[in-house]
Amino acid sequence: MKHFFTYIYILQCLLLWQPLSGNGVVIINGTQGIYLQMQSSDVRVLVKNQISVVTTTQVFLNTTGGKAPMRYAFPLHANANAIDLRWYINGKWHAAVISKSTQNDTIPGEPGEQIEQSLLAYMGDSPLFFSPLDSIEPDSTVTFVLKYVELLPYSFGIVNFFYPNDYSLIQDHQLVDQQHFSFELESERTIENAEISGLNANVQLAAHDASITLDLYEEAADDNYIVQYQLSSTELGVYSMSTFLPDSLLYCDELGNGYVSLIIEPESNATTEVIEKNFSLIIDRSGSMTGVKVEEAKRAATFIVEHLNFGDQFNIIDFSNTVKSLFPEMTPYTLSHKDEALAYIDEIYASGTTNISGALTTSIQQFLAVDTNKANIIIFFTDGMATAGITGTPDILEMVEEIVQVLETEIFLFTFGIGSDVDKKLLTLLALENGGLADFLENDELEEKITEFFLTINNPVLLNTQFDFSPDIVSAVYPDPLPNLYKGQQLILSGRYSEPTDVTLTLSGKAFNLSVAYTFQIPLADSNDIEKSFLPKIWAKQAIDKYTIDFNLAESQYQADSIQAIIDSLSICFGVISTRFTSFEDDGDVTAVESDNALISERFDVVAIPNPFQRDIAFHITLASELTGTATILVLDNTGRKVALLEKPVNGSSIVLNCDELATLVPGVYYCIITIGGNVVIHMIVKI
Repeated sequence: MKHFFTYIYILQCLLLWQPLSGNGVVIINGTQGIYLQMQSSDVRVLVKNQISVVTTTQVFLNTTGGKAPMRYAFPLHANANAIDLRWYINGKWHAAVISKSTQNDTIPGEPGEQIEQSLLAYMGDSPLFFSPLDSIEPDSTVTFVLKYVELLPYSFGIVNFFYPNDYSLIQDHQLVDQQHFSFELESERTIENAEISGLNANVQLAAHDASITLDLYEEAADDNYIVQYQLSSTELGVYSMSTFLPDSLLYCDELGNGYVSLIIEPESNATTEVIEKNFSLIIDRSGSMTGVKVEEAKRAATFIVEHLNFGDQFNIIDFSNTVKSLFPEMTPYTLSHKDEALAYIDEIYASGTTNISGALTTSIQQFLAVDTNKANIIIFFTDGMATAGITGTPDILEMVEEIVQVLETEIFLFTFGIGSDVDKKLLTLLALENGGLADFLENDELEEKITEFFLTINNPVLLNTQFDFSPDIVSAVYPDPLPNLYKGQQLILSGRYSEPTDVTLTLSGKAFNLSVAYTFQIPLADSNDIEKSFLPKIWAKQAIDKYTIDFNLAESQYQADSIQAIIDSLSICFGVISTRFTSFEDDGDVTAVESDNALISERFDVVAIPNPFQRDIAFHITLASELTGTATILVLDNTGRKVALLEKPVNGSSIVLNCDELATLVPGVYYCIITIGGNVVIHMIVKI
């Protein structure tokens, strides 16, 4: 195994974002297309330095005419991890627990009938499923509140957030009573622009803060929430966030109570010399590539040839059952050779079977005669399985490894699978074991993805990236190993510590044919910062991502089971769902609440004004009789952790408790347990 790019998830930062998460759907019958009607949707996004926490709340109405069991499903983004799920039904709030059981992916419906294609299209490739124990009565509502974390894709200072609010596949032409969307951004780098596409929203922009809010009433949910913001390109480096938890708040292991996440983009600029490279471009021209796929591949290849650097060497290899090569060996990139390459690409047509092993052998062997000080890069397009030459996955991997060892060289192999029939396992392992990335595209995505990808890898900042903390007190750092860093890209790195102090981070590697290093001073917090309460979950998410890759590469069932046990432990203790290994379950536990927003007890009523709130909030309380004493207000966040405990004097039967202290809460949903004279009210408030 090589030590480059084995962390596949980083591709989602290098390439364009994918629109895969959206409003939840409550399924009654998936074969007949029977769902609860969404009445309202509330989506609140908090972003700190490209780390997002999304809280999405929907209210659903049972219009089926009968009592029915429910299956809640949410089209979670593949790079997002759910961290909390709550629901309100029959006058009570419930909180899901995390189980080490793999989630039940079945969809309720009629035996033997196919699931509605519109539902499958809406749910995407990585949905979250959950089944409450309670059935829903006719003409009643259920509210689901889901919270998840996601590392937002970043490229050349542009950050994208996508939340599909287009519910037309599930609820076509149905009006939704209320839709609310808020996007709050805090950034240590200067924010140059922030916008939401296609919607008339309120956008507020400052140097390091931005907010976008949108409210719609009695309109169909048929517009996606697409937010893009741009950061200053002159403020590059490392930005750190850290928190140090008390033992009583979270204890899962002995790695220390400190959590630190670093947003890393080493400085580079347009005038810096780029590293010289040996490029081999391999194009599948087998019969299955006929049509749009081969044309996309040819246009992508044309773009690469037109953007190589003088000083590079290159060649083009195309294959079906036979293998052809533009030049007999790697050739310097010149204007005349460029023209030859463009003419060669134009003549490629699709026919025959798929000799993947022959194409790789031809490509790799050509690196024998090249300048060893240049980076050897292979970009490989294919749409199918190996059907000619060596066809077994282990045999192809072994063949590539042997050739590389014989040549005593090093390659960076980037694989792109096109369409639904591609051998994902083979392409993933080829990339993992040879310093590259794997990505899988639809038939019409290749040209767009490759152009962006090539501009990225054409300008490496650090190859064979290594890190060092001094003093050596930061451990369990993810991703592991670190990927290469390229110009215009960033890395989110997370670790643990037990000794709060200042440390020096050194990133080192190769760039521009030289050994280089970047040094940064990082302060590590010595106390709990409530606003950074998401950091333990980000660390756990990245740890789970790393162990998921290890699970995929496990060489025995015992090894796979051991890795899964680690994932289960991380998921349950840190409260981070991995839908492949763990799940949300209803254990019957209830937090008693008797209305959508508050419990009305026999002794007093309570209303929060305003709610949602930004800074000032007050609880207006009406008691059944005169009372003098003290009210306590225990405030819990969506994970059930205490974030505040207030004591307020009470005198009379109509009381206003001003709670200015809650202005410091981060945006989100909170539960206030108010106790007066032995009576308890639980009231939900929302900070925006």
